Amino acid sequence: ALLTSVNLYKQKGMESDVKYLMTLSSLGSVYRSLGQYSKAESILSEAASKGKNLNESDYSNLLNNLALLYDEIGKYNEAEELYKEVL
Repeated sequence: ALLTSVNLYKQKGMESDVKYLMTLSSLGSVYRSLGQYSKAESILSEAASKGKNLNESDYSNLLNNLALLYDEIGKYNEAEELYKEVL
């Protein structure tokens, strides 16, 4: 369902919309939980880079999801930088 939603948002040109970015981040988190770290990193990085213009709370959520991935895969310096930015 998440992948379908992401594709629908893309088709409608809504790639900067908060709904698209949060759905994209959720999809990345699913891949993280499944151990598909490469896919998760690609998706979560995209969401974070496109979400810079969101409100602080939503953007922090995107960064936190990426930081959780980095922490899980041992990229501790990258995770720490994102955690600091979230704070």
